[in-house]
Amino acid sequence: MNNADQLENGPQRPARYYIVRYAIVTAVVQFFIYKVQDPFYLQFLTTNRGLALPPMQFSYFVSLASLVCLVPDYMTGVLADRFGRRPTWAVGLLSYAVAMIWLSTVSTFVQAIGAAIRMGFSYAFTSGSPEAWVYDAVGQEGTRQAYGKSYLYSVPLTIAAAVVATLLGFLSSVRVPVLLSGLPFLATGFFVLTFEENRGERNRSWLFTLKAGFVQFGRSPILQLAAVQSFFMTLPVWVNTAWWVTYVVQALHLNASETALAWGVTALAGVVAGKYISGMKGVRYAYLIVYPSVVMAAAYVGMALTTSAIPFVGLVALALTGSYFRGSGFSLLQNSQITHERATALSFLNTLRSGFWFAAPPLWGALIAHAGLKITFAVSSAACLLSLLLLLPALRLERQSASGRV
Repeated sequence: MNNADQLENGPQRPARYYIVRYAIVTAVVQFFIYKVQDPFYLQFLTTNRGLALPPMQFSYFVSLASLVCLVPDYMTGVLADRFGRRPTWAVGLLSYAVAMIWLSTVSTFVQAIGAAIRMGFSYAFTSGSPEAWVYDAVGQEGTRQAYGKSYLYSVPLTIAAAVVATLLGFLSSVRVPVLLSGLPFLATGFFVLTFEENRGERNRSWLFTLKAGFVQFGRSPILQLAAVQSFFMTLPVWVNTAWWVTYVVQALHLNASETALAWGVTALAGVVAGKYISGMKGVRYAYLIVYPSVVMAAAYVGMALTTSAIPFVGLVALALTGSYFRGSGFSLLQNSQITHERATALSFLNTLRSGFWFAAPPLWGALIAHAGLKITFAVSSAACLLSLLLLLPALRLERQSASGRV
């Protein structure tokens, strides 16, 4: 089925309209808001600069957000396909804004649970809508361009985020940056509401839409393998987004402004990914998934062995570069297997991943608590390779399928 046939948004806009807007929102959220917020958010939760949650409690915080996401996730995809991807996308961003504003006011783990719940709703409402909004409008090639532009836009945004985060690091409290990070989420959510709408096939029955995720998953070995490998990637993703920051604070003794600067430096990894993905001729999964996975595995081994800040931060940047390539390739792979009701199907896949994220953090939290972060980095390398071993048959099936379509 042609992507355009699935849209019910009246006159079609040029492809650039969708590509640029998707890239702007994605880049602003990932490479400005998160890059300003995360070093303070993580320090607030896991170090004595805030709540100082031990690894197991932090794992429960993450698991709770994943559990809350898991419950409504599938229905948010159905709602996006029936009523529009734009409002569900915006609701997700606005919910995260409220979560950060709430988190900045708490002083105990029990109080922080309110933020985890709001974060879970945010993840659910953004699990399928953004990708469905752009992919159904411009297809695989246009979506690849959107990913590339997002990483290119990351250059000025990351530099700005590094400057802002470094300046905020001089404040006496990490609560203020957490509070302030909620405001641009509000602005971005309202910006998304100005976008042109698209949605799934509303001429089909509700039952058809409700079944779409299950049916497409059941028929696709590629989607099944992609879902299973996601469990192993929970640890590398957690290291990339959280635990390396804790390590540089506790083991390498970086102060708040140095930690924020290190976060900004590692975020520049998006430059490499953006340049290559934007210039790539067609979709080449070996360069988007296979080689980056190997690079990530090697970087985690290096992180386990190094004892000084500069090479450690460089290895984190290398792992993040690989993750940007891999994330783009993985998204394109799974979208290539979805033929209709895209938001519903993507939300179904994310429901499965939310289940993994509910189960995995206590396991990895126990590993960190008993073995330490250096061993955890080494285990992340093994997990990354196990994930790749599961994806290789999926990529082989995709090549065979693509050859049959030619």
